[in-house]
Amino acid sequence: MRLSDLAAYAEEKYHIGEQHKWNEFPGFSVLAEPTGGKWAALLMHRWDPELGEETERCDIRCGRAVLGELSEPYLSEPYRMHGDGWIGVRFDSGTDPDTVYMLFDRAVRESSRGAASISRGMGTGAGKYRDTPIPSGPDRVSEAPVPSRIREMMKLYTYSDGSFAEKCRNFYIQGKFMEDYEDDAPFGGSLIRYYTTYHDLSVRQLRGYMSWRTAVRKGRFEPISTSLAYMYLYELLNGIGADSPEDSLKKMREFEKGYIDSGTGEADMRKNLRRWMLEFGVINGVEREKLTEYTDGGMTETDEALAVLRACEGRGDGEIFDALCVFGGNRLRSSAVIKKRGDEGRRLFASVWRTAERGGKAPGRNLFTSCFGRQHSARWHPLENAVYWNRRTPEDTEYVLNECRRFICRGGKWTEMSYRRVNFNKTVFDSFIRETDRRLRLYLKTGSPLKERSADAWADGIIDAAIEEDRRAKLEAKRKKTVIRYDELDRIRRDAAYTRESLLTEEETEPEENAVSAPLSGAAAPEEPESVCGAALSERQILVLSALLRNEPVSGMLRSWNEMAEVFADALNEALFDELGDTAVECDGEEITIVEDYREDIAHILGGSTR
Repeated sequence: MRLSDLAAYAEEKYHIGEQHKWNEFPGFSVLAEPTGGKWAALLMHRWDPELGEETERCDIRCGRAVLGELSEPYLSEPYRMHGDGWIGVRFDSGTDPDTVYMLFDRAVRESSRGAASISRGMGTGAGKYRDTPIPSGPDRVSEAPVPSRIREMMKLYTYSDGSFAEKCRNFYIQGKFMEDYEDDAPFGGSLIRYYTTYHDLSVRQLRGYMSWRTAVRKGRFEPISTSLAYMYLYELLNGIGADSPEDSLKKMREFEKGYIDSGTGEADMRKNLRRWMLEFGVINGVEREKLTEYTDGGMTETDEALAVLRACEGRGDGEIFDALCVFGGNRLRSSAVIKKRGDEGRRLFASVWRTAERGGKAPGRNLFTSCFGRQHSARWHPLENAVYWNRRTPEDTEYVLNECRRFICRGGKWTEMSYRRVNFNKTVFDSFIRETDRRLRLYLKTGSPLKERSADAWADGIIDAAIEEDRRAKLEAKRKKTVIRYDELDRIRRDAAYTRESLLTEEETEPEENAVSAPLSGAAAPEEPESVCGAALSERQILVLSALLRNEPVSGMLRSWNEMAEVFADALNEALFDELGDTAVECDGEEITIVEDYREDIAHILGGSTR
């Protein structure tokens, strides 16, 4: 495992970016809990002169007790940090990613819970706030009597160990008691606090929140401090103000539309909301078809694309190409192969991927695994970053969200099986797509050629196999397109001879001095130009081509039909152009000859042979 894997995990799951705080120590960086700025991990790249290589180490703030719980050789006392909250981790080939991710999750949870702060006013700097007086105004109601319902709610709060679980339990009990409460005392002040509950608020703030909630339940979404808006979502996650899990999801979706989509609230709330809707639906067993509406669209699109690419047999060309575009983006969609060849280009891209999955190998593994890794099992902590009281131990269950993502609960603990972006190898995928694009442009003779790169050569065998398969399919289609019924040729000759005799004058029936005899000289086809071969060739064209393949002159035949050789040759080339893409016959005066390069192709079209 590498330090970069941990940094990618933090970015993907918590939107935590790596911070480089010291110019004089470029090998050191920090992963800080996003709400309060508290450090969760210190990352260290250091050169070891004894080993002659760079080492990777990390201090994680997950509690020293971990060293008594786990006996992994890569865990130790912290390398740089001090205090009982820190442990050290050595990163090398023996470091287990699951264990490190679990420890980092714990560090983020503990750091988040210790980062709660309250302010009546604006901040003076990043992560630091100062208290300022709440402004007086027409909305001030501090002198008003406290409603008896609020007094009774306050008495319900119980103190025990001061843990976050206690905070969540009290929130649920008080919220259920205030479930149908309404008020009309708006609050216009500012509040910045994390994991806000009723117990954290003054009477004025609490009444202001209840007044805002009253309006929301009537479909009016008005501005309010984000900390208080989050409290409304916490209520729905705990079933406060909802009749069922499905009703909670419906109201969360209404909140997204009315408060976030409208621009009334902060757009950043959507990340947490979408995550919570998925987690809430899974732990409450909401039907998959209903839950899909509330899950993150990007995650769903990725999972569906992975399912298509992992098992592509039986999938349509368009479906496979669209799945490739999920990871290949606009560069793939704008390829000259697609712009100029359309469906044919999409079919060939899909064909190349199918060929790869039938047995084409990327460096080390099959192509799909090389690009996207394997399904990975990791501990899953639903609603860990929300005020949520889990009132009962969940039963053992398995929730299948889609073909590429499922959640398993055993003994009250959840795990998630999925393909994770931190394991995606974009380099291999992009290399494969680019080389496919390059080779298809050459094959189809379309678009500007792409520069050949030696690093992409590993994919050539896969692409060549798909192109060769396409060539064979096209040749077979040509052979099947034209089928001559030879049993009809005798009838054609008799009809042609009869027609010729009836049309010739007495002078024309006299033999020419220099006439060249040929088995088909004088033959004539019926006036109807109907084809007997099921293709674009007429009966006369078939007779002429057959004679030319036997190296027989056709000038007499053309004269008997009153056909001009040059016009007939042009028509013949036009009929064969779709098959050959070039001039097939040439005309020199009255005689037509076959272009030797296409003699074998014409023989195949007529179902015969050049021998």
